[in-house]
Amino acid sequence: MKKLYLAILIVLLTGLCSAFSSASTITISPASISGIGMSSTATISLDSADQGLSGYVFSVYPQSPQVATIAGVTFPAWATLSDAAHGDGTAYTIRALDMNDAVSPGAKNVPLATLNLNGVSPGSTQIMVEVKQLDDDAGNAIIPQTIPGQITVGNSGGDQILNLQLVPGWNFVGIPMIMQPGTDTAEVFRNVPSAGHSVFTYDAQKGWSIVGPTDALSPMNAYWIFTEQALTIPLRVQGPATSPRSLGSGWNIFGPPGLAQKPASDILACLSDWTYVVGFDSAHQQYQQSIIKGGSGPNSDKTPLVPGAGYWIYLSAPGQLNP
Repeated sequence: MKKLYLAILIVLLTGLCSAFSSASTITISPASISGIGMSSTATISLDSADQGLSGYVFSVYPQSPQVATIAGVTFPAWATLSDAAHGDGTAYTIRALDMNDAVSPGAKNVPLATLNLNGVSPGSTQIMVEVKQLDDDAGNAIIPQTIPGQITVGNSGGDQILNLQLVPGWNFVGIPMIMQPGTDTAEVFRNVPSAGHSVFTYDAQKGWSIVGPTDALSPMNAYWIFTEQALTIPLRVQGPATSPRSLGSGWNIFGPPGLAQKPASDILACLSDWTYVVGFDSAHQQYQQSIIKGGSGPNSDKTPLVPGAGYWIYLSAPGQLNP
């Protein structure tokens, strides 16, 4: 009888050891960003999907957002339904579903998402991932190990560069700082395949206006740009604006100052009479959820504003946006 119990115990322990040794692991690849305002990417991947993959919900965030921030997320081809939304602080909540069974049982090294990263200051930080939900093809939960990604931001000399990522359609971009002389006009958009569309800006008193190639791009202002294809526009910036930007009563457009993501409530603390802020999702060609002063949940004024993005803001009285 003791021998039988011992044999059963050995079988159970062998099974447990096998289960743990074959457990799936989620890894974020390391990334190196050459300097402040520069960008790079890091890939989230699953080493094995023994029973396939139906979908996931993750929260991803930098441990030290003062070093690097997540500027956006792209998804692999298998993710027929996907979404990336700001969560608390600098975190992103990302979701993806495999509706066409593209990730088959036994798949290895499955890409889950690619994080677009911006360098904020020299140093290093880890990008963390928290698994909220991860299911196989049968709907059973996968409990993986997670390995954070190490992100290093260098101290490159020369110009600071903010890369504007344009996608097909209309893009709403902001100018966060003073641009380097010689590259501080709308001429920087000369290679954009605009299909004949002009670059536009907006003023609360003057309304819409066309921006010509020789017109200066003002710090903390925002612009509408149309492109037929995706491309990157490097903005060479030299430092923060030296004076505030005046905003009128009603609707205005603006670009958040600086190269670091900060909560809307912090950036707009100098404006006592703002009520709404609305960004634009270029990937889906639609406006984002409005940010409301004192709001919560999806309308929280703790939602971070993204450097290089443009926003609408409504003021009940004129005010000045500080650098």
